[in-house]
Amino acid sequence: MNLRSGPGAKYTSKGILYKSTRFAEYCNKDFKWGYGKVTSGPNKGKWGWVAYNYLNPVESDNPHPCSLA
Repeated sequence: MNLRSGPGAKYTSKGILYKSTRFAEYCNKDFKWGYGKVTSGPNKGKWGWVAYNYLNPVESDNPHPCSLA
């Protein structure tokens, strides 16, 4: 799965997230794309967007909708 610079496949990839990579979601865009921080793996510490259909939630802290300019 790609970590993207924006909420959509048209945005550039900032890195690849492999199976079992942990991602802490901060907010979401229409529950289709989540914005947050990679917390494990080779891209640990990077912030970006991931597609919801590839996420497997392990815990929830109720992310908020993102305010996009």
